[in-house]
Amino acid sequence: MLVDYLSPILVDLRDILDEYLNAPVSGTTALDPIPVKIIHDTSAVIDSCCPGMGWIRVDTVFPTVAPPAPKPHLRCPFPALLASLEMGVTRCACMPDESGNPPTDECLEAEWQIASADRERLIQALMCGANCDDYDVYFDSWNPQTTSGGCMSQSLTFSIPYGAHCDEVT
Repeated sequence: MLVDYLSPILVDLRDILDEYLNAPVSGTTALDPIPVKIIHDTSAVIDSCCPGMGWIRVDTVFPTVAPPAPKPHLRCPFPALLASLEMGVTRCACMPDESGNPPTDECLEAEWQIASADRERLIQALMCGANCDDYDVYFDSWNPQTTSGGCMSQSLTFSIPYGAHCDEVT
């Protein structure tokens, strides 16, 4: 089953992301460690942006003939599935003060430095930390999200193929 195949990969990637997100990066402000979780959807992210949270989740699953290209309208039976995964991080964002004044330039610059370091950590975790000997990884894209509710978030999406087969239902 797909869940049996993906579960150990998600745990592996969670641990790798935890290591990379919580490692010091030269030239950036030291940050407090943040938890990294396996989640079902991104609603948990908004609830945990301060002080921050890293995450890994299954985004979508598609049938495919030749990974990494999804073929959403294949006829059954199809030879493989392609699981699109998302690895991300969210942190507190600069906000207007109590009088409604915009964030200071210093706050915005510090936010940019943190977001840039997080982007680099996400890419490094996937590129250098993923165990590509045990599973294939196809990088899809890096996605910044619009700052919302005092949170700034970004994520990487990537795909892992899985040979599909029909399991007997018990």
